[in-house]
Amino acid sequence: MRKWLSTAGSTLIELVTGICLAGVLLTALFHMLAVSLQARAQADSWLEVQQTARHALDSMVRDIQFSDAILAVSPEKISFRKRLFGEDHISYWLDRSAAAAVIRRNQNAGINQPLTGGGSKTTISVSQLQFAVLRVDAVGQPLTVGIQLTVTDLAIGSPEKRPAFTLVTAVTGMNIRR
Repeated sequence: MRKWLSTAGSTLIELVTGICLAGVLLTALFHMLAVSLQARAQADSWLEVQQTARHALDSMVRDIQFSDAILAVSPEKISFRKRLFGEDHISYWLDRSAAAAVIRRNQNAGINQPLTGGGSKTTISVSQLQFAVLRVDAVGQPLTVGIQLTVTDLAIGSPEKRPAFTLVTAVTGMNIRR
């Protein structure tokens, strides 16, 4: 009976050792979880930056492709005319008036709609939007326009770690008379 009582329990040293090992294992587990969550947040940030850039560029390309005249091109602004369901004068430009720069679209001198961001909690910023005439017709009217767009996420603290996504394309108005 005495032998059974002496081996049935555990000593205080064994209990403290077990708690210390559990603490080390839980610390490693929580560190792995924190790294995983940080990687997930960074991947989500990259995804949002890429989607914003692609959406903005796709919208501009679609409108310019259906234009019948490119009226004005400057480094950060383009204006053109489109006649699908009536005559529309459309402009795209980079608005740097807020902390997060946004691309704005104006149709027929109406409301300046934000194409990217524009909300109070927006962290996605257009760091560069550049238009350039790549090809003109015989009388000097623009036919093909190059667009370069760079989008960054301002939520990332240090500028060198901020995800930036750059898209470059050229677009020709399909309805422009040649």
